Amino acid sequence: MLLKRDPQAFGYLKGRWVVRDISKALKSEGVEISPTQVHGILRDLGLSYKRPKLDVVSDDPSYARKERELNHYKQIALPSQKMGHSRV
Repeated sequence: MLLKRDPQAFGYLKGRWVVRDISKALKSEGVEISPTQVHGILRDLGLSYKRPKLDVVSDDPSYARKERELNHYKQIALPSQKMGHSRV
């Protein structure tokens, strides 16, 4: 079974399978299937998936300040993008 094999055996730089990559790997084996179909099959089999939690760790002494600045920028930039404003 594909899911019991490591994604890295298929050239993916990940330690866990994601629906999109399962679909691609199956296509490379000659099985035409969309990510939506893969998701449905996994659901029908009683399998579920979780989105990975991405944690960033840094030794940079300025990391906390930079992270705050980036989050502040995101708070400002995202609403203006939704409203159709551009800063280009």
